[in-house]
Amino acid sequence: MSSGGTFPRMLRAAKLEPHIYEEVESDSGATGQALLAVALDHAVQRT
Repeated sequence: MSSGGTFPRMLRAAKLEPHIYEEVESDSGATGQALLAVALDHAVQRT
C-alpha cells in the first residue's frame, strides 16, 4: 500500500492527481481500498 493510507489516496483521486492512477494500478492491495471507498459512498448516499 502507498504511504499515507486509504483516505489520503482517496483525496488525491478526488483532486484528479494524475500520478495516483498509476500508483493504484500497480498496487495489488488497492482493490480493498476501492471496496472501502465504494462502501463509504454508498453509506453516505443512504443518509
